[in-house]
Amino acid sequence: MGVRIALLALAVAGLLTAQRSFTETDPAATQCNSTEVIACSGGTIAATPGSSLAVAGGTAGTTEDSLQISANTQRVLYWFEAAPSDASTWPAGNYVTRVNITSADADGQWDHTHICRMNSTCSSVLGTIGSITNQNTSVATTGVKTHTVSGASQAAGATDLVLIVLTFEDTAIHGNMSVGITPNQAIDTPLVAAARNRAVVVQ
Repeated sequence: MGVRIALLALAVAGLLTAQRSFTETDPAATQCNSTEVIACSGGTIAATPGSSLAVAGGTAGTTEDSLQISANTQRVLYWFEAAPSDASTWPAGNYVTRVNITSADADGQWDHTHICRMNSTCSSVLGTIGSITNQNTSVATTGVKTHTVSGASQAAGATDLVLIVLTFEDTAIHGNMSVGITPNQAIDTPLVAAARNRAVVVQ
């Protein structure tokens, strides 16, 4: 004989939450462009940059973005745009950004990752979430590379965006760095979504 208890009150109160992960997808960022990534990172743009729209529950991308940096320079090469879609405080915690290098470059490395809270049109930096620098993560081999950024809490609005900016470097002087990124990984965040209208049943 079982007793079924529906804990609807907790769900309505927003006490039952789940950490939010975003999937990198093929479509490029829809709001954030090179002007905004400069404002977030303070860097300059690569000769051929790229971007991905990261979507909660989205379909992982399948198309490689071919990217290039001029010889012996460091530039913003790639960025991810995500829309949490909840008006709430964004808690502090780790943002785990993964990049699938599907075409390698012997002289290339992923150095910096900057994360900002942007307004709905990505035209204004509303808060600096966190950054790491001088990681020197080689992209001389294919495979998934990871940076983990410790993020500060944010008092966010319902339409605020998360912008994740990646800076790469060509360490050689004899030619351009060319690398391929296929946006198909998960970006884990400390952001939470309230489990509204969800019944938790104990039997």
